[in-house]
Amino acid sequence: MRGYLREVADALLKVQQPDGLWHCLLHRPAADSPAETGDTALIAGNWAIAVATGFLDPQPFAEAANRAFEALPRYIDDDGMIRSVSPGPGPLSQVEPWAVQQFLTGDEHGLFAIFFAALGEAKLMQTTRPGN
Repeated sequence: MRGYLREVADALLKVQQPDGLWHCLLHRPAADSPAETGDTALIAGNWAIAVATGFLDPQPFAEAANRAFEALPRYIDDDGMIRSVSPGPGPLSQVEPWAVQQFLTGDEHGLFAIFFAALGEAKLMQTTRPGN
C-alpha cells in the first residue's frame, strides 16, 4: 500500500500549482479548470498525516502540504463559506461539467475537506515541532 501511496503522491506533486492548490482536471492544463479547494484540502491533509506517521518522506511532501495549507484560507470568506469547491462527487466520464472558469461558493463538500486539512496540519505540526 505504501508503494501505491507514493506513486499517487509523486504524480500529484507534479501537478500541484505554484500557489499550493490543485486544479480540478489534473490531467489537463491548469487553465482548463479552476483551482479546487476541496481536493486540495484532502490531498494536503492526507499527505500531512502520511508524513507524520512515516508513510511519506517529509521532503517534498510536508513542504507541498504546507503550501496548500497556506493557500486555503484565501478561499474562505468572512461568513465561513468556502469558494472554489467542485460539485460532485461523480465519475469523470466527461470533462465538460468541470471545465469551467469557476465553481459556485458554498458547496457542502468543502467544509469537511477544510476540517480534515486542519486535522492533518495539526498532526504534522505535532510531529515536526522541536523536541518531538
